Amino acid sequence: MNKPDHFLWGVSTAGHQTDGGDAAADTTFLEHVEPTVFKEPAGDACRSWERWEDDLNCVAEMGLNAYRFSVEWCRIEQEEGSVSAPSCFIESASTGSSLISLGS
Repeated sequence: MNKPDHFLWGVSTAGHQTDGGDAAADTTFLEHVEPTVFKEPAGDACRSWERWEDDLNCVAEMGLNAYRFSVEWCRIEQEEGSVSAPSCFIESASTGSSLISLGS
């Protein structure tokens, strides 16, 4: 396939659908009210929050040069007005690694 040099070919994930275990998320709350629009709760999902390095390795192994991801805000601000330093470190580390690993 011919594509311009600046073309980005990648994958994306949505925090709530891949993080798992984010009980404080608004979406988790909405999954458990009746009636709900969700077919089933995300539950533990694929634990991307814990396995972000594995995710980045998979992206790199596939030869992709872009990865768009999101993080549930409740991971960063676990209680109103209180920012979680460990969560910010994980977010910062995963962002830094993605820039380095994918080389874009």
